[in-house]
Amino acid sequence: MTEMPSIWRVRPLLAAVLGSRPVVPTGRCPRHGMRGEIRTPWSKEFPVRQARARLGAAIGLVTALMLTGCSSLTGPDDSGTSDLVTLRVGAMPIPDAAAVYIANERGYFHEEGLEVRPEIIQGGAVGLPRVASGSLDVVFSNYVSALSAHAAGKPKLRMVGDAFQTRLDTFPLMVMPDSPLQDMSDLKGKTIAVNTKNNVGTLTVTSALQTVGVDVERDKVQFVEVPFPEMTKALKDGDVDVAWLNEPFLTDGQRKLGLRKVGETMDGPTAAFPISGFFMTQRYAQEKPQVAAAFQRAIERAQRLASEDRRVVEQVLPSYAKIDPQTAAIITLGDYPSTVSRARVQRVADLMLEHGYLKQKLDVRTMLPSTQAAPAD
Repeated sequence: MTEMPSIWRVRPLLAAVLGSRPVVPTGRCPRHGMRGEIRTPWSKEFPVRQARARLGAAIGLVTALMLTGCSSLTGPDDSGTSDLVTLRVGAMPIPDAAAVYIANERGYFHEEGLEVRPEIIQGGAVGLPRVASGSLDVVFSNYVSALSAHAAGKPKLRMVGDAFQTRLDTFPLMVMPDSPLQDMSDLKGKTIAVNTKNNVGTLTVTSALQTVGVDVERDKVQFVEVPFPEMTKALKDGDVDVAWLNEPFLTDGQRKLGLRKVGETMDGPTAAFPISGFFMTQRYAQEKPQVAAAFQRAIERAQRLASEDRRVVEQVLPSYAKIDPQTAAIITLGDYPSTVSRARVQRVADLMLEHGYLKQKLDVRTMLPSTQAAPAD
């Protein structure tokens, strides 16, 4: 898609071609009824040949700009307003999606010519069908859901930003303080609460248990679907033995119930594990490549800021995640990668293949922007 450059972006260049002072009326012109001096290529200060040469150069410059477009999408018109490209972005109300709100609050999207309107979704399983139908333009999703959808072609996706990568204690296995369970080797035959089956929780827990010799199928480990906000109650009521918890529910459970950690799911094969990213359909990205690139630039800028200073994340959380400032200051946060990495995303696809979440190997280069499609660490 070729965008027409704003006249505000062209005018300084015209001034450079036509002379130090572009056509600016300051009074009345005898020929055009405007008062005062107007310096133009047709005034006495400019020889005719010079004026024609400069005018020809100016016309050529404007034509070239209109044919090639500009790096940004839009610019202000003479009234000082902007024509922004509107994007509906589905995002979950959790710390992982902070970059959308950081970029919005700090004006990064506007600087790229975008008007981003976040819409709360409850997960990739809900958001991905909406981006496929066109009711969302961009969706925040965990990688397991996104890679599964892409592999099935429902829909074919283009990644336009990384979102969240784990650290230790971002998704631990937690039990009640009086539980007899002491470590992951004790989890044979136990019930574990995860927010969604056949997704990030079951994948990473299965992998973590495997490292201590516990086979989920052989040792009859049962996964039970429980929404994150209800997991601490499920533990307290004895409905499950263990909960795979994340923030802010982890900190809340430790405060109110004294929950105790019994296992780490983000270590070994899943250390620094990529959790989520931002996606649009390949069709949308192909039809509007400048919009896709603009969104990615703004998100990467926000991700970089979040990775450098966690206070930026803390400050934005109360605005969308219903996390009070005191809790925001103490919760465990993961990392916010500032660039899309084929190697990182490929780790997820390969682990999914190993545990039967994919039927065949998926080369994630098929869903990355062309600049990131080549192998990279």
